[in-house]
Amino acid sequence: MDGIALAGRPTPESGSFTVHQLLARINDDAERFASIGNLPDGKTHWTLDDARRRSDFRAETPVPP
Repeated sequence: MDGIALAGRPTPESGSFTVHQLLARINDDAERFASIGNLPDGKTHWTLDDARRRSDFRAETPVPP
């Protein structure tokens, strides 16, 4: 199954609809599409908490400093 196409650009299959909704809140188009294609370090897919952190929302699971 192919990934979802956003504005003609393919996206990884690893992003759920909710992850894409969260990342859609990034205002800069280039930054948003770069974020969708670049998974967080050490991850094989986007999690909701990672997407919330990337889009400056409060994540449900805090990361210790």
